[in-house]
Amino acid sequence: MIKIFCEGITDQVFIADCIEHFYNITFQRETKHNNKDKLDILIANQIQIVEIGGCSKLNSELYIAELVDNHEKGGRNIVIFDADYNEKPNGNKGYKSCKQKLEDIIRNKKLKFDYYIWPDNKNDGEIENLLRTLIPLDKECIYNCIDSHQTCLNGLPLNNLKISELKERVGYYLYTCNLKSRPKERDYKNIEYWDLDESKSDSLKLFKTFIDTLGL
Repeated sequence: MIKIFCEGITDQVFIADCIEHFYNITFQRETKHNNKDKLDILIANQIQIVEIGGCSKLNSELYIAELVDNHEKGGRNIVIFDADYNEKPNGNKGYKSCKQKLEDIIRNKKLKFDYYIWPDNKNDGEIENLLRTLIPLDKECIYNCIDSHQTCLNGLPLNNLKISELKERVGYYLYTCNLKSRPKERDYKNIEYWDLDESKSDSLKLFKTFIDTLGL
């Protein structure tokens, strides 16, 4: 079995939608019985996409055991995380730091897995940097309005205003388009609002090239 371990539900749903779009594969998606905000996404005995809730969780006994077990059964393990940014107080502290963390886990825990680091496996950032490049040209005006609104708020001489980050602005884009914006309910295959043509996005092309190695 191919097991793909990712940080959050945004990643989990996007990865599943990309695989379905590129390879004409259909996943079974079910809400977890013990948590209505979580999903099980899999194709029985073939592929499972597992949301683990952050890079630090990969080092837990639960996921170490799952990685070892899948490898010993002849399966393939994939880890996909955000690079994040060096200047932020939390997260993976940028591409180089994230890569080092994953290499340390492989070495120290004697694990076998391949990995891909959002947004493009070479730069700092997060999955939302990739998603931002997938907004169709005719919808750019919507996102630009959201950006301008936040820029305006940021320039006001007032305290305690909440200025949204990229993650939230992507959600606002969907909300403004009258679409479901919660990560578990998003549909990245909706061609009116997302363009999954990898020839138009270098970041998406790099991701597809990586996924191609799975032989789906």
